[in-house]
Amino acid sequence: MSSVYKEITVTLTEEEKEKLKSAIEICRTIASDCNDADMFVDASSIFANIYDNYKNGELPTVIQIFE
Repeated sequence: MSSVYKEITVTLTEEEKEKLKSAIEICRTIASDCNDADMFVDASSIFANIYDNYKNGELPTVIQIFE
């Protein structure tokens, strides 16, 4: 059986890289804070949770984080 593989390359500007690095650090900090409160989440699950709350170009100030 054969497999199909696709790849897309994304090129970021320096400004986009800096914004994403900042967002990643914020997600890491939130994950660390959650883990200090006896939750077990990582930065990618925090990002997914925040992304799920982003609707119509708006992000709420208060977001509940779920394991």
